[in-house]
Amino acid sequence: MGRPISEAKKADLLKRAEARLNFALNLPTPDVNREAKIKAAEKAVEAALASKTGNERKAKRPGR
Repeated sequence: MGRPISEAKKADLLKRAEARLNFALNLPTPDVNREAKIKAAEKAVEAALASKTGNERKAKRPGR
């Protein structure tokens, strides 16, 4: 799908997605958007886990 990302970037994405999921799970039950936020956070965790890792690529410099 996309370009591979570094292990550090993947770890950061996973950490953020887990924090988002914990926030959504701690929302009060009567909140009308709770289920949608939980579902979106679970999808973010899955995306972070599925992301490919590889070597970081150096930026290309035009004219070289």
